[in-house]
Amino acid sequence: MNVNVFKLVLLALLLSLLQILTACSHVQTSQDIVIPQKRFEMPLLQPKDWGVSFTQTQVLNIKAHNQEHQVQAVLEVNNQAVQLVLLKFGQRLMSLHFDGYTTRIEKETYAPEFLQPQQVFQDIQILYADAEKLRQVLPVNCHLLSTPNMRELTCNSEVIYQIYYNLSDATNQSLKRTRLINQQNQYAITVDAIGD
Repeated sequence: MNVNVFKLVLLALLLSLLQILTACSHVQTSQDIVIPQKRFEMPLLQPKDWGVSFTQTQVLNIKAHNQEHQVQAVLEVNNQAVQLVLLKFGQRLMSLHFDGYTTRIEKETYAPEFLQPQQVFQDIQILYADAEKLRQVLPVNCHLLSTPNMRELTCNSEVIYQIYYNLSDATNQSLKRTRLINQQNQYAITVDAIGD
């Protein structure tokens, strides 16, 4: 078994165990959330053009239409591929793999409908890919403002994405927190990175 795949699976299992042990007693059903109707779309960059390389275990808090869902993620980005595994209570919801040529998607039948692979890839890309490379694939009517602590994507003067990096958490100063807001589709994702 590939060592990186083994690490991803091990991280996913450890995160799942942690989530199960700390899970809240109230669980919302996946049918509660509304699927976005409008969609801004951008082409996927080649993994080598992302300008970053990392493996990260994350907890994602998704808020949409006054509802909240929490999923766990293991994300690996390198020059060869972008890979993501999403879990909830230890159950795999979706696996995504993009090597620049082929996209592999494995979505379980019990996965919530709001987890749309193209939207998930796009959110990851706008969060982590190199800003200059993103600008090269944006539609002509779109503009990306990027600083070390935020990004804002507008199209036709309408704000599509707002991203805030390096947010602090009063209860855990070592936690790396990022917040993505999709204004067009009215959802927000808080990404808590666990470790490096």
